[in-house]
Amino acid sequence: MEVRRSRVWSVVLGALASLGSASPARSAPACLVDATPTICDASVGVLPDGAAIERVAMLDAFPLRSIPAVVEPDVGPSDVRVARAARRASPALRPSLVVEAAQLDALIRAERSGTRARAVAIHRLAEVLSELGDERGALARYRAAVDEAREYPRRDEALYRIAYLHEVEGRLDDARAAYFRLIEEAPTSSWVSYAYLAFGELYFDEGRDDAGKRELARLCYERVLDRPGSGVLTAYAAYKLGFVLAAQGTYADAFRAFVTAAMHAEELGVPGAAAVTESARNHAVRLFALSGQPADAATALVPLSRVRGDDRSAAGTGEELSSLVDRAGRLLLGAGRARDARALYEAELVRVGEGTCRVRARIAHATALEPGDEAWREAELARQVDALAAARAAGGDEACEVATAEALTAAAV
Repeated sequence: MEVRRSRVWSVVLGALASLGSASPARSAPACLVDATPTICDASVGVLPDGAAIERVAMLDAFPLRSIPAVVEPDVGPSDVRVARAARRASPALRPSLVVEAAQLDALIRAERSGTRARAVAIHRLAEVLSELGDERGALARYRAAVDEAREYPRRDEALYRIAYLHEVEGRLDDARAAYFRLIEEAPTSSWVSYAYLAFGELYFDEGRDDAGKRELARLCYERVLDRPGSGVLTAYAAYKLGFVLAAQGTYADAFRAFVTAAMHAEELGVPGAAAVTESARNHAVRLFALSGQPADAATALVPLSRVRGDDRSAAGTGEELSSLVDRAGRLLLGAGRARDARALYEAELVRVGEGTCRVRARIAHATALEPGDEAWREAELARQVDALAAARAAGGDEACEVATAEALTAAAV
C-alpha cells in the first residue's frame, strides 16, 4: 500500500526533538518454540496436540489473501541427514581400516556363499571402504551384501546406503529405484522414513515450477510424518511441508506445519534440530502476519511462545508471546498494511491492558500510515507523546521510547 505524504505536524516535530538520542529500533528478540506432542491427520498435515489444537484451529479463519511466495528454505537436508551419512576416517585410523578391509576380504572369500555371516562381512567391508572414501567400492559391496542373503541384520540399512550413494552422485533415477526397493522390501524399517524424505526432497526441487511435483512432495513429507519415532526427520518434514502448502495456497495448513516443525524440533536437542526450530518459527510468524486474521495473533501464536519458560497453565501471557505478536505487527507495518497492523495492536492492547506504552505507540504508528482525517492522526500521536511522558515520569521505558520514535518518524515522512 502506498503511503501518502502529508505535512509535518507540529506535534511530530516537537516530540521527535524531545526524544533526543533515543536508541535505534531493534528487531524483536528471537522467540523459541515449545515442545508439544504431535498427531498426524492426513487431511491437514500435522497439528499440535492438546489445547494447542483449539488455538491453532482459529487459523481456519485465514483469509485467502494473495501473498508473496514464502522465501526459500534456509535449512537443507544435510542438516538432518548427516547423521545417517557415512563417516570419514581420521588419518590416524586409516591404517587400521586398511588392515581390517584386507581381513574382511579374506573372510568373505573363505565363507560359503549365501550365508548371513558372509552378508554381514560384506556389509562391514562396505562401511570400511566408505570411511576410507572409496564410495564406488562401498556401493558395490552394499549391493553384494543385499544380494547375498534375503535376511541379515542391517540389510535395510544397506538398501538405504545404496540409494543414498546414488543420490549424492547425482544418479537420481537409480536413487529413486533404490529407495522404492527399500520401501517395498523393508516397509517397517526406520530407514523408510529417510526414503520418503528423500523422495520429498527430490520432488520439492523438481516442483518449483510444477504443481504436480509439489503435490507429490506433499504426499511424501506427510508419509514421514505418519511414521512414529522419526526424530528430527519429523520436524524437518513438517518444515518442508510448510513451504509446499504455502505454495499451494493453503496458508492455515502451512502455518500449522511450521508451528509443528518448530515445536517438535525444539524438544529433540540433536544436531540439525536447532536450525529447523529457528527457521520454522520465523516462517510461521511471517506467514501469519501476511495471511492470518490480525486480531487473532495472540491466540494463534501461543504455541510458539512457550519454550522460553512461559507457564503453560497461563497460556496467552508472557513476554515471549508479546514479542511474537509485536513481530507480526511490525511485519504488517513494513508491508504497508497499516489497517491490519492497527487491528492487531488494538486487540493486543485489550489483552495486555491499557497501560502498555509500547503497544499504544504501535497503534499510533499504524494510525500515522493510514489514510483518513489528519486531525484524528494528530490526536493519536499526541496521546502517545503524553503516554511516553508518563512512562518517563515513572522511571522510563526503553521499548516505549523506541516504538514512539518509530511512530513519530513514520508520521513525519
